[in-house]
Amino acid sequence: MDIVRSVLNNLGFDAAVFLAQLALFYTLHLLLTPLLYRPLEKAFKQRTSLTDERVREAQRFKDEAAKLKAVYEQAIRETQKTTLEITQTAQKEAEASRQKVLDTARSEANAIIEKTRTEMAKERSEARQALEAEVPALAKAVACKLAQAFTGGEIGEQFVKRLRSLS
Repeated sequence: MDIVRSVLNNLGFDAAVFLAQLALFYTLHLLLTPLLYRPLEKAFKQRTSLTDERVREAQRFKDEAAKLKAVYEQAIRETQKTTLEITQTAQKEAEASRQKVLDTARSEANAIIEKTRTEMAKERSEARQALEAEVPALAKAVACKLAQAFTGGEIGEQFVKRLRSLS
């Protein structure tokens, strides 16, 4: 212990000054505790409490936002699914309508073609009959013209005989 006292004396340590400083420190501590330390501690606790409350509120908002996001995403998926179904149904209906129109047009075209073929065959037959009916008259007219051209000579007489035999 003597060593400690000698070291403290060499350092300029005075026990009375030390006790006086200790008493002043303790007195100052007693005075500052209600005036400074407790209000600071109270303010710190209030700030911590307020911060914790705001963090909980922010977490609650975040959870609500996540729920709303999930609901909206589900609604979007359902809307996209419904839209896809409607689009596919409309495409099928349009294809069926297009096919129906094509079938009707083909039927009408085939009917027109068949009608035209029938009319052409009838007109061809009528034209053939008309030509066949005119063949004897044309033949006689040609024969008469030829007879007039060959009225002289042996060939003309033979031709006239044959012409008379045809009539």
